[in-house]
Amino acid sequence: MSTPLTRRDALAAWAEFLPTVGSYAHRRNHVEPLHRNVSRLSAALRYRLLLEDEVVGDTLRHHEFSVAEKWLQEICWRRYWKGWLELRPDVWTNCRRRVRELTETLPDAVMQRVRAVAAGESGVACMDAIARELVATGYLHKHTRMWWASFWIHVERLTWELGADWCFRHLLDADPASNTLSWRWVAGLQTQGKTYLVRKSNIEEYASGLLQRDDAGSDRLADGAVAPVVATVGPVAGLMPRLRQLLTAQGIKLTLVRRASDAHAFSLGGAGFLPFWEKMSHHLNQQSSLSRAR
Repeated sequence: MSTPLTRRDALAAWAEFLPTVGSYAHRRNHVEPLHRNVSRLSAALRYRLLLEDEVVGDTLRHHEFSVAEKWLQEICWRRYWKGWLELRPDVWTNCRRRVRELTETLPDAVMQRVRAVAAGESGVACMDAIARELVATGYLHKHTRMWWASFWIHVERLTWELGADWCFRHLLDADPASNTLSWRWVAGLQTQGKTYLVRKSNIEEYASGLLQRDDAGSDRLADGAVAPVVATVGPVAGLMPRLRQLLTAQGIKLTLVRRASDAHAFSLGGAGFLPFWEKMSHHLNQQSSLSRAR
């Protein structure tokens, strides 16, 4: 797979992909050899070899909006992430600070596992193939990025900041907004209460070749086997690495627990108090009815 590195090459690649935009929605989730079913123009957009306005304009001149809507959504996602982060710059600076803190304070055993998973030596063959592809090419299909981030966070139980940092340093198209906020979304921080969990059946459906080549360790990804990590924010998140190090030195394993009531309430907190209370009051009324029925 080649990545356009000049404007001339980017324009040529875009001209080749433009006629296929109509089939993009149906093919985009499949991980195909050489990724010919997707544009592979993310790096060109990242480094302004192509501009979003150019791509949107060309698309609407050649395709009806309804036909091209999913493609246009994907182009606009990058702008949305950038705008979101511009309004909340502390999210980026806090992430970079956390990377430094975690690197300095996590136990050696944890950092050894971080390096092993990043090197494609986790023992889960399909995930290891994704890690090696990123190192070799500087690119990953969107679906494999999500699977691998979920594997890192929810299967390996490693901190999302270190995974995001590793991808940021290897992806040719990585920018602070798309990379950081996508990892936060997988971890359950971007949309509170919603995490993305990798599932073997999903890989079988969209990237069967990954498992056909080698399915070693894939039982760790079996449907129902992956449980979400409780993501921490604020002062607790800042204290966690040091606390884990101190407890580990005493032979004590740190386990984070979230009450079901908190998990439900936190999941409703993304759109202001009045929308939160509308849903929460409905939930409490349901609980009250159930209690009286008993």
